[in-house]
Amino acid sequence: MKHLKKFNESAFEGDNLEKIREFEHELNNAFFTPKTEKVPLKSLYKVIIIKTQEPISTELFQSHAAGSKKVYDTNWILLSFRFGKFGISFYTDENAIKDWLSRGYYSNFEDNLIIGYNDINHAEIENILSEYGVVVDEMWGIPL
Repeated sequence: MKHLKKFNESAFEGDNLEKIREFEHELNNAFFTPKTEKVPLKSLYKVIIIKTQEPISTELFQSHAAGSKKVYDTNWILLSFRFGKFGISFYTDENAIKDWLSRGYYSNFEDNLIIGYNDINHAEIENILSEYGVVVDEMWGIPL
């Protein structure tokens, strides 16, 4: 499987911002498998929450909202559908994600569908993440 390809490589190595943009592009152009046909990710989930096995440093990323660097190591990635495509955000911890969800229009992700290992979409999303050196610990999805 593809997910073994970069098992021991660090997440988003190299030019991190370029890798993030490549990752977002691949997520937005890949097709995923419901029961009958492959469809874009945006037709399945509003939000995907990912907990990684290894922390990812945000040192080379710049906050779009504040225009300043917020440096921390995190195991929490949020993929959210906005402005017609999925975007990636990093959060310091689980509580920060829960806060974002509660201030928006989503409920606590633990109350929603958990993407399990027997769900084909889990494996397909995990394969894309592994191409960028991200090893998934847990993953949840808020369906449409």
